[in-house]
Amino acid sequence: MQYNYLIAGLPDLRMDATNAPQPADLLDELTQALTEDDRALLDLIRLQHDNQNLLRLLDDKDAPLNPLGTLQRQDWAELISLMDETEQPKDPRLKPYIIDFYRSLADTETDNTLREDRLATYYYDYAARCSNTFVAAWFTFCLNLNNVLTAQTCRNLGWDTKAYIVGNNDVAQMLRSQTGRDLRLTDEFEEADAVMAIAEEQNLLTRERRIDQLKWQWIEEHTEYRTFSIDRVLAYWLQCQIIHRWDNLDTESGRQIFRSMLDEMKQGVKFGQ
Repeated sequence: MQYNYLIAGLPDLRMDATNAPQPADLLDELTQALTEDDRALLDLIRLQHDNQNLLRLLDDKDAPLNPLGTLQRQDWAELISLMDETEQPKDPRLKPYIIDFYRSLADTETDNTLREDRLATYYYDYAARCSNTFVAAWFTFCLNLNNVLTAQTCRNLGWDTKAYIVGNNDVAQMLRSQTGRDLRLTDEFEEADAVMAIAEEQNLLTRERRIDQLKWQWIEEHTEYRTFSIDRVLAYWLQCQIIHRWDNLDTESGRQIFRSMLDEMKQGVKFGQ
């Protein structure tokens, strides 16, 4: 379906835009305008917020939740109870990868991958199989980008890369098997060199800004000729997310993000020893 009127009515976006719609307002507008099948594609992208909410609830049942997820607190209470009480839970709100992840938490034979990374592995594998080529390519791109950044960070710190690579595609497998400092991935991931250069950036906020610029450029290139399609609508949502991610970011929060990442990785190392 073509969304001529919807897209024509949205403000043009730039990374430094100050008029980008608030995510909650945009979500309301898109939910009303999209067909059922196209809403399902948007929901697939919104599952990243559901993943964050689930991890929060596993630590604290009263934790504040991100309202951009597809599930509310009561939904999660019902679904967690269902997974606890039923061997093969069936509920249209419950995605298969969530069940796989939840079951893995009780499996003593599971590797010591950080819980957040394990959930990301299940999610990326699930989303990359989407029948929409733009959505599938977006998740593959993000998976590769995050893995290359992680691999470079591990190499710079002298850590075991294999413990932190997420997913099971070709790039992930190559990153787990390569032992040298120079990663050779451009045949499988054409943005690899650009990502490795970003990984060497010492200024944390500059690093995050360059990551978002690369994502923005990828989105633009992959929707250039799809002006009024669902792909362009989803691209608009993703770009709004990029813009508003910077609403509360400053130098100190950038440092906190990096420290948190390192602390989690260190805990994983200790747990695995």
